[in-house]
Amino acid sequence: MDQTAYPLLAKDPQPSLLLAADARPLALNPALQAWVDQGPALSDWLPANCAALVRACLRQHRAIADVEVQVGERTVLWSFIPDDQGQQVLGRCRDASEERQGAREASRARRLYRLIIENTTDLISRHSPDGRFLDASPAAFRLLGLWPEQLRGMAVYALLHPRERRQVLRQAAAALDQDGYHTMTCRVRQASGGYRWFEIASRAIRETYTGAVVEVVSVSRDITLRIEAQESLAHSARLATLGELASGIAHEINQPLAAVVNYANASQRYLQGLERDPQARERVGQGLLRISEQATHAAEVIRRLRAFLRKGHGACRRWMWLMWPARPCACARGKPRATRCWWNCAWARNCLWCMPTGCCWNRCCSTCCAMPSMPTVSCTANSRHVSCSAPRGTATVCGSRLPTRARV
Repeated sequence: MDQTAYPLLAKDPQPSLLLAADARPLALNPALQAWVDQGPALSDWLPANCAALVRACLRQHRAIADVEVQVGERTVLWSFIPDDQGQQVLGRCRDASEERQGAREASRARRLYRLIIENTTDLISRHSPDGRFLDASPAAFRLLGLWPEQLRGMAVYALLHPRERRQVLRQAAAALDQDGYHTMTCRVRQASGGYRWFEIASRAIRETYTGAVVEVVSVSRDITLRIEAQESLAHSARLATLGELASGIAHEINQPLAAVVNYANASQRYLQGLERDPQARERVGQGLLRISEQATHAAEVIRRLRAFLRKGHGACRRWMWLMWPARPCACARGKPRATRCWWNCAWARNCLWCMPTGCCWNRCCSTCCAMPSMPTVSCTANSRHVSCSAPRGTATVCGSRLPTRARV
């Protein structure tokens, strides 16, 4: 190329050429000439409709940019700039292989992620640090009855059950700030007003330099059927436990009934001698009071039995406390058969069975159920009895505290 005739074209770092009105190449700069020398021919580098593009530039007096040409594995973008006075067109191109490859991969990734998010059965959502929805997947409508557009800007606080929301949000905020992730199980309100059990796994997104939580990504799954199945299994287990404890329960029912009969017979005898014995009236009153107490006690046992056998989330939970002896107590050294261990059963409402282990204790379910207040089980090698003392949630051996463990 004559550099004196086209000085600007020769100094252009990008591959470029000068085209006549009929799309004939008039001059090529060194950068484009190097491409042509390495192959393929110039016609392969130019767009297939190069002549039409040149005519359009000259006729419309405007530049045409980003005309893509695929040459082997390389992608080049051409721009055509018209010269109205000389009826010539300047063509410039640049290698856009990496740019277009990155754009194609990004587009493919977007389609893939969109396909996954739009078709997953779990709710995927983004939240601000204050607990408001930033975005949600389409599964929100199937799980909550709310479209993602309705959830945007809504506070998570409004969807949680009133009895759980404060504790759940407080625990989640502390765990996300400290550990960066948190999994919780709670009840979430649907658009219809009902509540469903959800398992929500959340992860905190932190700012690169300060480490502050700027966003929270959560995946929520409806586990209502699982919770109902667990409750059904627990109900079946309670029924099986009731069968094993039938003798103890019968004892707790028969004992107040026998007391009622005895007090009634005694009251009848006192009534017969009411004229001869002035104190008989007071004794009859005491007997009637004892009858009332025993009847109330029997009714309480039956009430707890019904609560224990009730099916559903409101039914009582079964607690098993295990005592882990750390050392023999002072009074028992050298006298193993006289060892006395005080075991404190953490009392739960309607609790019907507790099974201590470690000292070969038998089940004391019916006894615990019959107690009107939190019981403490005192066990020796030869006898077992129940008394009400000791602080809640601890186990003691002759006054020494021992660790306890609970299992639901």
